[in-house]
Amino acid sequence: MGAGRVPQAAVRKSQRAAVGYMQDVVTLSDSLYREETARKVAEISIRQDLAGKEKQLADQEKSLRQRSVLIGLLIACLVLLTTLLAVAWRALHLRKKNEELLRKTSEIKDRLLMLGSSDADQRDSEVAKLMSELTEMGGQVPDKTLTPREREIASLCCDGLLSKEIADQLHISQRTVETHKNNIFRKLGINTTAELVELMKHRNP
Repeated sequence: MGAGRVPQAAVRKSQRAAVGYMQDVVTLSDSLYREETARKVAEISIRQDLAGKEKQLADQEKSLRQRSVLIGLLIACLVLLTTLLAVAWRALHLRKKNEELLRKTSEIKDRLLMLGSSDADQRDSEVAKLMSELTEMGGQVPDKTLTPREREIASLCCDGLLSKEIADQLHISQRTVETHKNNIFRKLGINTTAELVELMKHRNP
Protein backbone atom coordinates (compact mmCIF):
# COMPACT_ATOMS: atom_id res chain seq x y z
CA MET A 1 0.00 0.00 0.00
CA GLY A 2 1.45 3.42 -1.00
CA ALA A 3 2.41 5.94 1.57
CA GLY A 4 0.04 8.65 0.20
CA ARG A 5 -3.07 6.50 -0.09
CA VAL A 6 -5.85 7.01 2.48
CA PRO A 7 -7.42 3.84 3.74
CA GLN A 8 -11.00 3.25 2.68
CA ALA A 9 -12.12 2.68 6.24
CA ALA A 10 -10.89 6.10 7.27
CA VAL A 11 -12.74 7.68 4.35
CA ARG A 12 -15.98 6.00 5.24
CA LYS A 13 -15.55 6.97 8.87
CA SER A 14 -14.95 10.57 7.85
CA GLN A 15 -18.04 10.54 5.61
CA ARG A 16 -20.19 9.13 8.40
CA ALA A 17 -18.92 11.82 10.71
CA ALA A 18 -19.74 14.50 8.15
CA VAL A 19 -23.23 13.10 7.59
CA GLY A 20 -23.82 12.95 11.36
CA TYR A 21 -22.66 16.54 11.69
CA MET A 22 -25.00 17.67 8.92
CA GLN A 23 -27.88 15.82 10.56
CA ASP A 24 -27.09 17.50 13.85
CA VAL A 25 -27.01 20.88 12.09
CA VAL A 26 -30.32 20.20 10.37
CA THR A 27 -31.89 18.99 13.63
CA LEU A 28 -30.65 22.05 15.47
CA SER A 29 -31.84 24.31 12.67
CA ASP A 30 -35.29 22.69 12.73
CA SER A 31 -35.44 23.05 16.48
CA LEU A 32 -34.47 26.71 16.33
CA TYR A 33 -36.98 27.36 13.54
CA ARG A 34 -39.78 25.73 15.50
CA GLU A 35 -38.90 27.72 18.59
CA GLU A 36 -38.76 30.98 16.59
CA THR A 37 -42.05 30.16 14.92
CA ALA A 38 -43.66 29.35 18.25
CA ARG A 39 -42.31 32.61 19.71
CA LYS A 40 -43.66 34.66 16.83
CA VAL A 41 -47.03 32.91 17.04
CA ALA A 42 -47.11 33.63 20.78
CA GLU A 43 -46.26 37.30 20.19
CA ILE A 44 -48.98 37.61 17.56
CA SER A 45 -51.47 35.93 19.90
CA ILE A 46 -50.50 38.25 22.75
CA ARG A 47 -50.80 41.34 20.52
CA GLN A 48 -54.22 40.24 19.30
CA ASP A 49 -55.32 39.52 22.86
CA LEU A 50 -54.12 42.96 24.01
CA ALA A 51 -55.82 44.67 21.07
CA GLY A 52 -59.05 42.86 21.89
CA LYS A 53 -58.86 43.89 25.54
CA GLU A 54 -58.05 47.49 24.60
CA LYS A 55 -61.09 47.57 22.29
CA GLN A 56 -63.22 46.04 25.03
CA LEU A 57 -62.03 48.66 27.54
CA ALA A 58 -62.64 51.46 25.03
CA ASP A 59 -66.17 50.17 24.38
CA GLN A 60 -66.84 49.95 28.12
CA GLU A 61 -65.55 53.48 28.67
CA LYS A 62 -67.72 54.78 25.84
CA SER A 63 -70.72 52.97 27.25
CA LEU A 64 -70.04 54.44 30.71
CA ARG A 65 -69.81 57.96 29.27
CA GLN A 66 -73.09 57.49 27.43
CA ARG A 67 -74.75 56.17 30.58
CA SER A 68 -73.38 59.08 32.62
CA VAL A 69 -74.75 61.58 30.10
CA LEU A 70 -78.11 59.80 30.06
CA ILE A 71 -78.28 59.70 33.87
CA GLY A 72 -77.37 63.41 34.00
CA LEU A 73 -80.14 64.24 31.53
CA LEU A 74 -82.65 62.17 33.48
CA ILE A 75 -81.70 63.90 36.73
CA ALA A 76 -81.97 67.33 35.08
CA CYS A 77 -85.40 66.40 33.67
CA LEU A 78 -86.57 65.18 37.08
CA VAL A 79 -85.37 68.37 38.77
CA LEU A 80 -87.07 70.50 36.09
CA LEU A 81 -90.28 68.51 36.33
CA THR A 82 -90.26 68.76 40.13
CA THR A 83 -89.69 72.51 39.92
CA LEU A 84 -92.48 72.96 37.39
CA LEU A 85 -94.88 70.92 39.51
CA ALA A 86 -93.95 72.93 42.61
CA VAL A 87 -94.44 76.22 40.73
CA ALA A 88 -97.75 75.03 39.28
CA TRP A 89 -98.97 73.90 42.70
CA ARG A 90 -97.89 77.20 44.26
CA ALA A 91 -99.57 79.20 41.49
CA LEU A 92 -102.79 77.19 41.89
CA HIS A 93 -102.70 77.65 45.65
CA LEU A 94 -102.15 81.40 45.33
CA ARG A 95 -104.88 81.67 42.72
CA LYS A 96 -107.39 79.92 44.95
CA LYS A 97 -106.33 82.05 47.90
CA ASN A 98 -106.63 85.27 45.88
CA GLU A 99 -110.03 84.26 44.52
CA GLU A 100 -111.26 83.53 48.03
CA LEU A 101 -109.78 86.80 49.28
CA LEU A 102 -111.41 88.79 46.49
CA ARG A 103 -114.74 87.12 47.16
CA LYS A 104 -114.49 87.80 50.86
CA THR A 105 -113.32 91.37 50.29
CA SER A 106 -116.25 92.04 47.97
CA GLU A 107 -118.60 90.52 50.52
CA ILE A 108 -117.13 92.65 53.30
CA LYS A 109 -117.41 95.82 51.20
CA ASP A 110 -121.05 95.06 50.46
CA ARG A 111 -121.73 94.47 54.13
CA LEU A 112 -119.99 97.72 55.02
CA LEU A 113 -122.18 99.65 52.59
CA MET A 114 -125.28 98.12 54.15
CA LEU A 115 -124.51 99.42 57.65
CA GLY A 116 -126.18 102.81 57.11
CA SER A 117 -129.28 101.92 59.07
CA SER A 118 -127.32 100.73 62.12
CA ASP A 119 -126.48 102.91 65.09
CA ALA A 120 -122.89 104.07 65.57
CA ASP A 121 -121.89 101.52 68.23
CA GLN A 122 -123.33 98.58 66.31
CA ARG A 123 -121.78 99.85 63.09
CA ASP A 124 -118.31 100.21 64.66
CA SER A 125 -118.56 96.73 66.16
CA GLU A 126 -119.58 95.21 62.82
CA VAL A 127 -116.79 97.06 60.98
CA ALA A 128 -114.19 95.76 63.45
CA LYS A 129 -115.55 92.25 63.04
CA LEU A 130 -115.43 92.43 59.25
CA MET A 131 -111.90 93.83 59.24
CA SER A 132 -110.80 91.04 61.59
CA GLU A 133 -112.24 88.44 59.19
CA LEU A 134 -110.34 90.01 56.32
CA THR A 135 -107.08 90.08 58.27
CA GLU A 136 -107.43 86.42 59.29
CA MET A 137 -107.64 85.48 55.61
CA GLY A 138 -104.33 87.18 54.93
CA GLY A 139 -105.81 90.31 53.39
CA GLN A 140 -104.60 93.81 54.00
CA VAL A 141 -107.02 96.05 55.84
CA PRO A 142 -107.26 99.30 53.90
CA ASP A 143 -105.89 102.39 55.59
CA LYS A 144 -109.05 104.45 56.05
CA THR A 145 -107.29 107.34 57.76
CA LEU A 146 -107.70 110.38 55.51
CA THR A 147 -105.48 113.43 55.70
CA PRO A 148 -107.14 116.79 56.44
CA ARG A 149 -106.87 117.75 52.75
CA GLU A 150 -108.35 114.39 51.69
CA ARG A 151 -111.24 114.80 54.14
CA GLU A 152 -111.83 118.28 52.78
CA ILE A 153 -111.90 117.07 49.17
CA ALA A 154 -114.07 114.09 50.12
CA SER A 155 -116.54 116.43 51.77
CA LEU A 156 -116.66 118.68 48.67
CA CYS A 157 -117.18 115.60 46.48
CA CYS A 158 -120.11 114.62 48.69
CA ASP A 159 -121.49 118.14 48.18
CA GLY A 160 -121.61 117.39 44.45
CA LEU A 161 -118.67 119.50 43.30
CA LEU A 162 -116.67 118.39 40.28
CA SER A 163 -112.88 118.14 40.32
CA LYS A 164 -112.46 121.45 38.47
CA GLU A 165 -114.81 123.22 40.90
CA ILE A 166 -112.95 121.78 43.87
CA ALA A 167 -109.63 122.89 42.35
CA ASP A 168 -110.91 126.44 41.86
CA GLN A 169 -112.29 126.61 45.37
CA LEU A 170 -109.12 125.29 47.03
CA HIS A 171 -106.79 127.15 44.64
CA ILE A 172 -104.98 123.99 43.55
CA SER A 173 -104.66 122.24 40.19
CA GLN A 174 -107.29 119.85 38.91
CA ARG A 175 -104.59 117.20 38.61
CA THR A 176 -103.84 117.53 42.33
CA VAL A 177 -107.52 117.08 43.09
CA GLU A 178 -107.62 113.92 40.98
CA THR A 179 -104.55 112.58 42.81
CA HIS A 180 -106.22 113.18 46.18
CA LYS A 181 -109.42 111.52 44.97
CA ASN A 182 -107.46 108.45 43.81
CA ASN A 183 -105.79 108.22 47.22
CA ILE A 184 -109.19 108.54 48.91
CA PHE A 185 -110.67 105.77 46.75
CA ARG A 186 -107.65 103.52 47.40
CA LYS A 187 -107.75 104.02 51.16
CA LEU A 188 -111.50 103.46 51.41
CA GLY A 189 -111.53 100.53 49.00
CA ILE A 190 -113.98 102.12 46.58
CA ASN A 191 -113.98 103.01 42.89
CA THR A 192 -116.56 105.76 42.30
CA THR A 193 -117.71 109.07 43.74
CA ALA A 194 -121.16 107.54 44.34
CA GLU A 195 -119.58 104.93 46.63
CA LEU A 196 -117.67 107.72 48.37
CA VAL A 197 -120.90 109.65 49.02
CA GLU A 198 -122.59 106.53 50.39
CA LEU A 199 -119.61 105.59 52.55
CA MET A 200 -119.11 109.11 53.92
CA LYS A 201 -122.79 109.25 54.79
CA HIS A 202 -122.37 106.08 56.84
CA ARG A 203 -119.16 107.34 58.44
CA ASN A 204 -120.84 110.60 59.43
CA PRO A 205 -124.44 109.84 60.46
